Amino acid sequence: EDAQQALTVRIAVHEQEYCLAERARADADFAREIQQVVTILKTQMQTALDHLEHGQLGATAAVLAQVDSVTSENLRKRALAFHGSETQSADFFAAFKQYVTQFAASNGLHADISIDADLDINQLAPMTRLQAMRILQEVLVNVGKHAQAQRIETSITRTADGIALTVRDDGIGFD
Repeated sequence: EDAQQALTVRIAVHEQEYCLAERARADADFAREIQQVVTILKTQMQTALDHLEHGQLGATAAVLAQVDSVTSENLRKRALAFHGSETQSADFFAAFKQYVTQFAASNGLHADISIDADLDINQLAPMTRLQAMRILQEVLVNVGKHAQAQRIETSITRTADGIALTVRDDGIGFD
């Protein structure tokens, strides 16, 4: 019994360490993304000022519209990523569907979502749910950046070893 308790404690400590490491990674990603957006915005603002100094009001307005677009787009994506990370709730499957649906809508994609009816949320440990959502987020970011897809198909199915998360797109692929 003491060995079982020690094992349980080690597993709990490992899960806690993993959660902290995941949070640190997410924080670093967020900081890097914000720095990139700030750099883009500074460049666009300088361009707008240059156009304004030369009396080019139309060009200034166009650049400021881009600034607004970059700002809005990045805030929307960060909010989507933040809300999509709420995987500790008992309604993981609803969060999964919502994330895919919102991602598809914001990227002009059609989405098919399939979740195995035999899959029980109680069979998925919180860390499994977190990992599945992080994998989904990363894959969809790559689809959005590189695939030039029109359609995505996502599924979660039960396997003999646990679960399988599948994402397919009709994009250009890679070598």
